[in-house]
Amino acid sequence: MEQIGCAVTNAKEAPFVTSQLLSKLDAKDNIEFGREMRRIEKEENVLNLLDWLNSEASLRSRVRKDADYHDNSGEHRISENLTIVP
Repeated sequence: MEQIGCAVTNAKEAPFVTSQLLSKLDAKDNIEFGREMRRIEKEENVLNLLDWLNSEASLRSRVRKDADYHDNSGEHRISENLTIVP
């Protein structure tokens, strides 16, 4: 978005849009986003929020896949309906 110029980030309403997006997050995620921005010394804005959401979604997706794949019983679970027994 930065390369092509995002109208939302350049508009005077950008802080409002960021605030509205943050209000839609779960409280835990909102706090985690703020902490991450402080940790890496970046501004809380729309572009950084979208980047953070994308990385969080990728991370959570990978964790979920790993949890679905390895069942506690030693079976490899691919999904709720399909189980492969080694």
